[in-house]
Amino acid sequence: MERRFKLFVILASVSVVLIIGLQLYWLNNMYLEQKARFRADVENTMTEAMIGVQMNMVMGKGKSADLFKKIRNGINNALQKHSTTNTGVVIKYAADSVGDSLLNEMNRADANIVLDFRNSAKSLDTSGFFDAYNESFKTGLAKRNISAVYQMALIRLDGTVIKATTDKKQFKALADKQGYTNTFEAPLGRDGTMLQVAFEDINSFVLRNMVWVIAISVLFISLFVYSFVYLLATFFRQKRMAEIRNDFINNMTHELKTPVSAVSVALELIGSTHTTGSAKEEYLEAAQSELKRLGVLIEKVLNMAAFEKNEIKLHRQDMPVKQLLDEINITVKPALERNNARLHIEIVPDSLYASIDNVHIGNVLQNLVDNALKYNDKERPEIYILASAEGDSLKLEVKDNGRGIAPVYLAKIFDQFFRVPSGDLHEVKGYGLGLSYVKAVVALHGGSIDVESVQKEGTHFIIRIPRS
Repeated sequence: MERRFKLFVILASVSVVLIIGLQLYWLNNMYLEQKARFRADVENTMTEAMIGVQMNMVMGKGKSADLFKKIRNGINNALQKHSTTNTGVVIKYAADSVGDSLLNEMNRADANIVLDFRNSAKSLDTSGFFDAYNESFKTGLAKRNISAVYQMALIRLDGTVIKATTDKKQFKALADKQGYTNTFEAPLGRDGTMLQVAFEDINSFVLRNMVWVIAISVLFISLFVYSFVYLLATFFRQKRMAEIRNDFINNMTHELKTPVSAVSVALELIGSTHTTGSAKEEYLEAAQSELKRLGVLIEKVLNMAAFEKNEIKLHRQDMPVKQLLDEINITVKPALERNNARLHIEIVPDSLYASIDNVHIGNVLQNLVDNALKYNDKERPEIYILASAEGDSLKLEVKDNGRGIAPVYLAKIFDQFFRVPSGDLHEVKGYGLGLSYVKAVVALHGGSIDVESVQKEGTHFIIRIPRS
């Protein structure tokens, strides 16, 4: 059974790891796909922007139309000045003269015509073309819902920045920093002039677009892991409870056998004709003692069952704490004498009152005193009950100089059926119900109980209950 359980835990853990790994693998693939789609969208937008600007130039639309007309008029004037009628000649517009490349050389032209046009073209403002590219590119990105921050520039083949949407040096530094991954280029002419776009942070934009997918995945993984851990913890808790219950049943069975056997033997001896009158009285007293012990066990089990079903009702009444502790002192006196123990009671102030159920609180204190006696290996057990007012609460403390409790068990001692392990056999008689009953009574009073313990030095229980 134990081997099968371990195998189950291993297989379940491997399954959880694999599911989480597949989820992360899927998220990574989705991230890479989104990044690839982003690159494709940007490249398509750049192409559309250049084609759109060129179409607007030809059709006389947009901001670049006026500049195109001026260039065309400049070409015509240059041709007329030199009295040429060669309408097939296309004049080369030198990029280094005005900082832009607008026309490509298709045919060789007269050098004088080219020189004359270049001189007249220096006065033209060609920034309109660059602004048109940028505006068209920005519009294209907006249509594709791309809001990533970018900078645009015209650059020569040697990397010199001609014009940019930001400072030229800053653009150069941004493009160098981002490298190929976040930088896009498109050629504008055969002279090597290029339109370049550098994005400041593509990764953040892609992750922002995936935020809901990531959030749902994280939620799914968290719920899955939480459910698995909770299921595993519940399974372990149930397994431990089953072991504790089995231990309790075994202990209780032995405890039940003892009084039943003793009563049976006593009754047989009482019924024997050879038993004298005085002996019968002794056997009867022994039988009554064992039956009383059996009744205590049954009462504890029934009380805990009633607490679990919320069937216990408190009968609280204002009473002097001194009266309660005096009754406890009388009740436990025989047990103290048998164990050569001393009980010290202190009340501050002496007239302290509290609204409590004296029966159940009395049982609580008796249980704690009983434990202090049972788990004490000193020749002279010393037990202290201290009662005091702490704000609006009644503070009850029970101390002893017994064996103490190991720190690892302090959080478990109030669990039902739990007993501090001492090997396969418990040398001290008990059922593991006393402290769970104590905690249930204190909780029903709206109070709390804490415990401090040092092994071989003793244990200190601290109970706080509202006085009203």
